Amino acid sequence: MRLDYVTSLQTDMPSVRYRMSVPAEHMRVNGYDIRIHPVFDADADIYVFSKHRNTMDALFAKTAADAGKRVVFDMCDNHFESIVQDGIVRDHYFRMCETATDITCPTPMMRSAIKYYTGREATVIDDPWEMPELEPGELDVPRVMWFGFYTGLNMIALEEADIQHPIELVTKPDDDVLGFAESKDNVTITPYSTEAMLSAFGRNNIAAIPSVHDSRCLTKSHNRLLEALRGGMVVCAAPLPSYEKFADFCYLDWDINAAIEKAMAEPDVAIQKVRDGQDYIRDRYSPERIGEKWQNFLFH
Repeated sequence: MRLDYVTSLQTDMPSVRYRMSVPAEHMRVNGYDIRIHPVFDADADIYVFSKHRNTMDALFAKTAADAGKRVVFDMCDNHFESIVQDGIVRDHYFRMCETATDITCPTPMMRSAIKYYTGREATVIDDPWEMPELEPGELDVPRVMWFGFYTGLNMIALEEADIQHPIELVTKPDDDVLGFAESKDNVTITPYSTEAMLSAFGRNNIAAIPSVHDSRCLTKSHNRLLEALRGGMVVCAAPLPSYEKFADFCYLDWDINAAIEKAMAEPDVAIQKVRDGQDYIRDRYSPERIGEKWQNFLFH
């Protein structure tokens, strides 16, 4: 039996790895035929459409479903309120939810949004961690980093956070991020890659994860928080719903500067939070554990 992941995004994108590449590798090890394609191929038995905006996929998904094949729509982000390209993205997501035989998502809040907007039930499958576990360093002076893609709500969140300490942004250095850095005297930029992120974990000690009060953010997964803990970072983050279960292992506050100051006031406690967090997530969110959840959902 063959399973095809269908995505229009590059396979090195973090969310593509968390939702497709990492679980796919686990299932391949267990003998399953798993492929990741940018376009639809009619020869598969199961399809998972994830992280894409190809409006033709709704037609392909309907063709597969009409042929009696299982079609899973994995919805990571809340695009029900998006108005990108005159609503094309939003309407596409509605069509995919209507067509799919099953819907998956990474958080209970995303499941609630899917139910609210479409009336469909969704299955929650968590994101795994991916990065190697690193020993936390000394919390002597704040060396802050942020990692991700500086677009849309992330851009707004960073600007509103107005972090007062020197901060390294590990991101794609496009015009927006370059303009942001030029407007600040405490921002440096490192072009994003998994290797660059690992290197940044080694020279920094605090990961800042700001957010904004927006329904599209409240459905976000915990993957950044997990990777920051794995990287040995003291995590200072906005209190998103998916972060609440990790509250004992980080500093949650909409005011990121206040969170940083609290961590710096108790460095030994902060470092112990990181170690306890690493212990907590090591097995619960491992690629093997999450891959097994996907395998059980898709093949049993």
